[in-house]
Amino acid sequence: VYQLEQMVGSVTWHPVDRIVENLRGADALWDFDPLNATFLGWRGVTVDRVVPMLYARSLERVALQERPRIDVLFTGYLNDRRHRIFKLLQQRLYQRRVRLMWLQGVEGPDLDHYIGDARIVLNLHAFEPWHRQEQTRIFYPLINGRMVVSEASETTWFGDCIVEADIEGLADALLHWLAEDRWRTFGLDARGRFRRLSDDWLALQSDVATGRDHR
Repeated sequence: VYQLEQMVGSVTWHPVDRIVENLRGADALWDFDPLNATFLGWRGVTVDRVVPMLYARSLERVALQERPRIDVLFTGYLNDRRHRIFKLLQQRLYQRRVRLMWLQGVEGPDLDHYIGDARIVLNLHAFEPWHRQEQTRIFYPLINGRMVVSEASETTWFGDCIVEADIEGLADALLHWLAEDRWRTFGLDARGRFRRLSDDWLALQSDVATGRDHR
């Protein structure tokens, strides 16, 4: 089982207690986040491997529009917390005529269309006080050369492949990267960095499996 939910001990799409019970029957268990692995360990469930989201050439399939019409795109469920942050961004970016878009219930080729028409993809955390990095939201835009600006996370897998800011600094970060087409260069460069990050991680896993020593 590859466990992709955020194990935060609060009410999620699937009750955490039920997820934990289901995971007990797995022959092998992977998770994308080391903090999730720690949480599950507290519940008596052992994560066999922490496997982050990786670059895959087969997912590089969204063409960037020459003149994207969306400045900042957020996709997914806008719960109370995210709504408060999105409203704050609206207030701070309105006079700068930044075009914000929120999408829910859009998938597949339709979602690809919007990603290709966006300068920046925004990531916001769903829960307090836990700020698990939403790898499953971030890795696909990255693969397709889109810049990702995210609320800061407890731990980050993507490093300098994305830009992180606290809530108060999100608006300023968006304005900075939207100016002078900085978003375009960053997104394309970040795709290459993410590919190298993924290759390095896979190489390290291979070396560990074969007993090679990097020292």
